[in-house]
Amino acid sequence: MGVKFTEMSLEDEKVIHDYVVNKGRILRELRFLLSLDPLPMKRVNELLTSTYIIDYTSIADLRAKVDREFSFLKLTK
Repeated sequence: MGVKFTEMSLEDEKVIHDYVVNKGRILRELRFLLSLDPLPMKRVNELLTSTYIIDYTSIADLRAKVDREFSFLKLTK
């Protein structure tokens, strides 16, 4: 499923583009941080607020959610 905008101002297009690009950067950083031991949880939680991933039951669950979001992001490009 997807959304196609037929009419959009250049300013709105830029906002959406910047959001997608920024979310990709955040997800890449999260994937890297989740590979570290020990986890820098303060930074991980700071980044999570930008991804709308606010609930997770374990670090494995969080890794799975970040990987899924990253996969979805690749589909949108």
